[in-house]
Amino acid sequence: MRILAWLLLSACAFAAQENEGPLVVEVPPGWSVEFRQDDGTFTYVLGNGQDSELRISPKEGEVAKIPTTLAELQRGMTEKIKDSQEDSEAEVKITKGSLSGKGFKGIFARGADPATDTLSAVFVIGDKEGLLSGTYKGTKESWSRAVRFLLTLERKAEVGASQP
Repeated sequence: MRILAWLLLSACAFAAQENEGPLVVEVPPGWSVEFRQDDGTFTYVLGNGQDSELRISPKEGEVAKIPTTLAELQRGMTEKIKDSQEDSEAEVKITKGSLSGKGFKGIFARGADPATDTLSAVFVIGDKEGLLSGTYKGTKESWSRAVRFLLTLERKAEVGASQP
């Protein structure tokens, strides 16, 4: 019986939550999401309250600009990692990957600070309505949950919009 209950809870772990803002978010178990809006822009801050945080905001541009936008964000991330290392001349190993989810497609770049084993990542995702970009800082284990979260993101349907 406990196994069945665990399986049901695991299957429902990424349940969509009613939230503010223009996105449908499915929050990983043990994480929380905060929506902030200021001067016409928004930010979602997702974290587990311990060691990992993911931030998402709209970004100017269109899907075709995703690679150049990511390159800009990656340079900043790489510099921050280098600044935190004792040997600032040490090479930072960057891993890149793609994101293709429910509502958005894009790419990410990530690197780790070898001294602290803290992972930093930047990403840019987009759809026909525009781009979202963001940052992640935390553990390698939590990064996999953050990626799964990004893959579930989609825009909320506008009230009165026709459904296909």
